[in-house]
This record gives sequence, C-alpha cells and structure tokens, in this order.
Amino acid sequence: MAGYNAFRPEQTFWFKATSTGNDCFENGQMENADIQLTGALHDVQAHDPKSSKLVTSLINEGFLKTVEKQSAQAQDFFTQASKIIEAEGSDSSRKTDQAAHLTSLADAYSLSDQYDLARPIYLRALDLATKINGADSAQVASTANNLADMYCRRKNYTEAEALYKQSLAIRRRQSDSIPAEYCISTMEGLAACLGKQEKYDEAEGILQDAIALNSKGKAVNLTRLASEYRSLAKVFEARKNFSQAEIAYKSALKVLQLIAASADEKVALDPDTPPAIPLYKQSTATCDRLLAPVCPTAKEMQAGADRCLASKDQSK
Repeated sequence: MAGYNAFRPEQTFWFKATSTGNDCFENGQMENADIQLTGALHDVQAHDPKSSKLVTSLINEGFLKTVEKQSAQAQDFFTQASKIIEAEGSDSSRKTDQAAHLTSLADAYSLSDQYDLARPIYLRALDLATKINGADSAQVASTANNLADMYCRRKNYTEAEALYKQSLAIRRRQSDSIPAEYCISTMEGLAACLGKQEKYDEAEGILQDAIALNSKGKAVNLTRLASEYRSLAKVFEARKNFSQAEIAYKSALKVLQLIAASADEKVALDPDTPPAIPLYKQSTATCDRLLAPVCPTAKEMQAGADRCLASKDQSK
C-alpha cells in the first residue's frame, strides 16, 4: 500500500487510521482494513483536501478494492488519484510529490497484476524523480527498486537486475539518510533475481551482506533474517555445497526459535492448541502459521537441513 511515513506526527487520526488499515490488510482482515482506510479517506477529504495525504488514501482505497475484485470502484479511486497527480505537475513546488505519487500509483497497479498500466507510470516516475531530485536521490532508488520487483515477478531478470543494482548503489551511498531496512530489502530482491539466473556466487555475496547489515542493526528484523538465511541455504544447496547449506538452514531454524521465544505479545498462542503442549511448541506452530510465506517455517528449515545432511553423507 501507499506509504504514510512522511505525514507524521503519529497522533493524527489520518495517520493512525492509515497505519491500522495497512496492518489489517497485511493480516488479511479485509473488512477492518476497509473501515480504517475509508475513515482515513473521509478524514482527509473533510479536513485537509489539498494535502498529499488525499492521494495516498485514494490509492490505498483503489488497491483494496482491486484485491476485493471491485474493479469499477477501484478504477474510480485510481482515476481520482491520477487527476490530482497530474495537477501536481503544474505546481513546481509539488513536483517531488508528483514523482512519489506516480510511484505509489504504479505500485498499486503492479501489485494487482496490471503490469501494462504500471510500467509506463514507473518509467515516468523514474524520469521525473531523476530530473527533480537528481540521479542519486532516495526517490530514484525507491522507484527503481519497485520497478525491479515488478520485472522480477514478470521474469524479466536482466532488466530487474540492472534496476536493483542501481537502487542498491544509491542506498549504499546514502546510508546515512536512508534506513538500512530499505537497503536490505533491495539486497534481498537482487539476490533472488540473481538466483533465478543461476548467478549463485554473486547472490551469495549479496545475501551475506544483507545478513551482516540486518544483524548489526539496533532492532534486528528476525522475520527478515530467517528469510535471508533460507535464501542463502538454497543458494548453497543449488551449488551442491551441502555443508554450508545445512549450516544456513539451521541458522534460519535458530532465528525461528528466537521468534517463537518472544512470541508472547506479537504472536498470540493458538487457542486450539492443548495447554499440555510446551509454550515453545505452541508459539513455534503459531509463528509458522502466521508468518509463512514471508518467513520460512521451522518444518521447512529442518527438512532442508536434513536433506543437506543426507546429501553430504552420500557425497563422501
């Protein structure tokens, strides 16, 4: 969904409703997402109709309606957003907003599999951001990354690789001002793209960098770290380096155990699990159910480790 971080303070109703709505959407709570995002839209329409927040709300509503297969309503929201975005182009002070909003609109089309609509908007956003903000700007990095994501889903790996590398180079150079999580996200996308092309040596290096960057952060993203170890394990396994693959799978499993151990608040215990089963097993099972496919499951990682151990023994 379209971003909202630029519109703090967080105590505003619009921010809270948008944030809650996005969280509900990510958790599959579509009815609650609709209530929150509609509330955010009505709030900005009533109190701040000339704000950039209106475009964000319209795009969010359009994407939600697309997912709910309400195509006519979705297109109406996207059309309203597009008109405002076009108007921003005539105001020199809002051209930066226009570039960001074009990217958000393209994201919505891309994530709803409307690639033919998304691609020209991404390219326009990339060109505009380069002209307005400079080729080394955070907005260029963001747009290039998201276009690369789309190309990767479309199996256009050559185009995706070039854009991921462009985005990553910018984010590395701008590491003082761009959050590390953005750099890590681009690394993960690039590594996946390289893996699809069987460029395993390069993919391994990128994943090792991502793990190192994630691990040294003040707040390590454990879900992301487990996924990175899984990807690294698959790279090693594809190269028949079963010893290293086994280690990586077990590293992912250890991270999942950390997630399970701290799951008392973020991941509620499954009410259908008998209380006689130890807390660890309850929370592990719940983590597997709620985090997949974003995060690898403990069962998958254990199976991978066992498979590599067997392959390693056979090769002796």
